[in-house]
Amino acid sequence: MYDKGYEQFKDALYRMTTADGEKVVVPLKYLEELRGKPEDQINNAKAHERIFETKITGLNTDTHFLNHLIRADLTKKLPHITRRLGEEVERTLRAELPQHRDWTSINVNDHVSRIIAIVSGNILVGPPLCYDEEYLHAAMNYSRDISAAIRALKVWPRILRPIAQYFLPQVGVIRKYRKKAKTMLQPLIEEIRTMISKGNDAPDTVLAWMVEKAQEFQVDDDELANTQLVLIMAGIHTTNMTITHMLYDLAAYPECIKDLRDEITSVLAEHGGVLSSGALFQMKLLDSFMLESQRHNPIQMSESLFLFPPSTFPWAVGAGMPWDSNLILRNSSFSTKFDPYRFYRIRKGEAKDPIGHVNTEQYQFVTVTKENMGFGYGRHACPGRFFAATEIKLLLARILLEYDLKMPDGQKERFANVTVANFCVADLKKEVLFRRRARV
Repeated sequence: MYDKGYEQFKDALYRMTTADGEKVVVPLKYLEELRGKPEDQINNAKAHERIFETKITGLNTDTHFLNHLIRADLTKKLPHITRRLGEEVERTLRAELPQHRDWTSINVNDHVSRIIAIVSGNILVGPPLCYDEEYLHAAMNYSRDISAAIRALKVWPRILRPIAQYFLPQVGVIRKYRKKAKTMLQPLIEEIRTMISKGNDAPDTVLAWMVEKAQEFQVDDDELANTQLVLIMAGIHTTNMTITHMLYDLAAYPECIKDLRDEITSVLAEHGGVLSSGALFQMKLLDSFMLESQRHNPIQMSESLFLFPPSTFPWAVGAGMPWDSNLILRNSSFSTKFDPYRFYRIRKGEAKDPIGHVNTEQYQFVTVTKENMGFGYGRHACPGRFFAATEIKLLLARILLEYDLKMPDGQKERFANVTVANFCVADLKKEVLFRRRARV
């Protein structure tokens, strides 16, 4: 639907009627004007409230508490925890992927979702809970089940959804997740509180940072548990989907693999064999590959914003936009060709910058610009993108060093994506061939 609208209207406003209400697709030429407006006129959280039915599902990804934790704790401490993440990636890959030299067909999503659940869990809750099968089951399946609940709710008219929720088994499943999360996390929460009260160092985990700041933000234990579920959906699910896309791309475009391995090997040699934050930053070709993969396979094909009084925008009045429209900012693209070297060459000065940025370092996976809204834009940009990028780079670097991968026999093209509403989803049923590389 988005593609058809773009082909028909190009650089003009157009409206669509969806289960989330009226949506207006806005050309990027209005982006800077929208970016500068206050929250009472443009509100990303309000758009997410409609998209994810947050009043019913509890999937609120835009709370002050959560944003503070990510910006003030998780991102700030990334250089400190990167080595620990790298060690967990290495350990988990060897436990979860084939260790023999024969080609083995594996379902990428099944394996990656478990690997990401363990690695992310190491930082979210810490060991031993991150290895617990009950925790991993919740981490791997929560996003699927909450998506099912959201789809079930959207079958109903919006005015009836607060009532319909009590008759939908899919919503009941989400309530069970909340109850189970509280049961699993409560002993750990109490243990952390005891450590803090005795003046002992709490573990370096997101849960511990949450407990330390719960009183300051007036957050109770139920909200602590629900925030962990939100992190599972916002972090584990999207990272899993992104890596699945990237592994499909590596298998479909193997011509870049040797150069990627050479870069990783060279950078590791400079950093004593340690995948530190500094080492990851130097992997510019890997970063270029990641950005190109995200460009072709964005989790969201557009950025959603919620417009309040349209009288603020003359073009909105002219278009006859209703007072509470959902705005869609369509992501842009350089070309349809997949080129893993595209942004590497621009950053190295070997290719012309088609946009003319003042600084070509803006062509990084984590950098948000109006040409690259994979993580949103402006103040609405995803605050967890730095952690996600670190985790993805660590995983891809280790896979490239230790494994060969290729498309199944007879498969000539990259697996096609599945479009669900505004989301670009990898075909989760597909398998890729893996084998352990000979140890050098």
